[in-house]
Amino acid sequence: SEETVTLLEQPVADHAQGMRMAVDLLTDSENGVIQDASAIAAIGHRVVHGGETFRDPVRIDDSVLEGIRANIPLAPLHNPAGLAGIETARALFADTPQVAVFDTAFHATIPAEAYLYALPYELYEELGIRRYGFHGTSHRYVTRETAEMLGKPLDQANLITLHLGNGALSYLRQELARLGDFFTARASGDAAPLFADGGLPQRGAVADLDSAGLDAFSKEFLAQ
Repeated sequence: SEETVTLLEQPVADHAQGMRMAVDLLTDSENGVIQDASAIAAIGHRVVHGGETFRDPVRIDDSVLEGIRANIPLAPLHNPAGLAGIETARALFADTPQVAVFDTAFHATIPAEAYLYALPYELYEELGIRRYGFHGTSHRYVTRETAEMLGKPLDQANLITLHLGNGALSYLRQELARLGDFFTARASGDAAPLFADGGLPQRGAVADLDSAGLDAFSKEFLAQ
């Protein structure tokens, strides 16, 4: 059959309006692919930053929204947009189960000696400035697919995975996760998806430090 393409061009004020437009297209009486919103069985949301709050996918409720909101300082460009999409979806699909999956969750087992910066410890305690690791949904998928292709159980597949392409980190330091036994030994994705190059920690030098961590620190410092 001949393929029909629906092209809609109009300004989109924000993420909420964009999601409403998408739902309108999906349920359009002539060109839509579902009859109405009740045809959607479940909705998944990718959220960039779960901080130390979220280590696994969670069913969304008001407390989850507050947790995502609390991590906005760690992902000021991403989490607000994710919240807007979630809140709009909850309004449009009030009776549909919705789940949040966090980019940082896959790297939740990074040990303290790898995720702490050579900074005063109170910056971690008070502001959450540390390495987190990103693109975990991508790493998890690639890991599972590779283990299956190799014919190995996932817990026996010792792999190095690289997230390349859109979202890859600069300076040829694309996110590197050394995986084994579900353990991320060191992730080059830091506090937020922006990387500042450095070197080894030494006297008077913090070494690799995410510039988003500096932004969070400066805002807190200036507010005092």
